[in-house]
Amino acid sequence: MQRFVFLLLATLLAVNAAAAPRTGAPAPVLAATLLNGDHYTLTQSQGRVVLVTFWATWCSPCVQEMPELDRLYRTYHAQGLDILGVSVDDPADLAKVRDFTRSLHYPIAAQADVDAKGYGRIWAVPLLFVIDRHGVLREDGWPGLREKDYPKLEQMVKTLLAEKP
Repeated sequence: MQRFVFLLLATLLAVNAAAAPRTGAPAPVLAATLLNGDHYTLTQSQGRVVLVTFWATWCSPCVQEMPELDRLYRTYHAQGLDILGVSVDDPADLAKVRDFTRSLHYPIAAQADVDAKGYGRIWAVPLLFVIDRHGVLREDGWPGLREKDYPKLEQMVKTLLAEKP
């Protein structure tokens, strides 16, 4: 019986570990229908640096970091930075999400319209994934940016943008 329980736990841990993204590995597949109805896939951003942020309107750290992400997007988009915001709000709150994101310049999708299974279980927000120009995951779930993290993130973005696609 103990052997069976051990094998079961080992299998569950292996499956869970395989589902979680890993820094240094190719970024998992990601596809979304954006709030504006456009379709987005990570392959569309090939050769670009991509930030994928999971957030919610009810999450105060999310609300605090979104203007900084928007600033990064406006500053570096022409140089090769893409950002995708994924709202984990309840589908019934979609109108609130649309209203909340009206002033943002980067695209937003509702989690229900996103295929991001390879990013593991989104257990906390905000959560940020950083993907380089070669499609490699550089940050596998940076939890909640704080003001002190903004310069570090910006430096990472600038460094990744300086790499040849």
